[in-house]
Amino acid sequence: CTEAGAAAMEERRILTSDVQKVLLQAEKSGKHLVHGETGRFLASFRPAVVTYWVKYEQTDEGYLVHNTWCHRMKIQGGQP
Repeated sequence: CTEAGAAAMEERRILTSDVQKVLLQAEKSGKHLVHGETGRFLASFRPAVVTYWVKYEQTDEGYLVHNTWCHRMKIQGGQP
């Protein structure tokens, strides 16, 4: 995680395991958005009532998380 990513996880009480689930789901499904200028990815996963979102990039060492957030709303029309 970047410093900002770790701070967001701490502030929003998002577990590392929840972030890992988002990244695994995005990798398995191929469903994620790509920012045109930065090349960073945005992915979400709704394992239960809460939807988790992660903004990240792939590096040679793995994934670098830049931001995370979650919400309990269900978005109609699906997720990326």
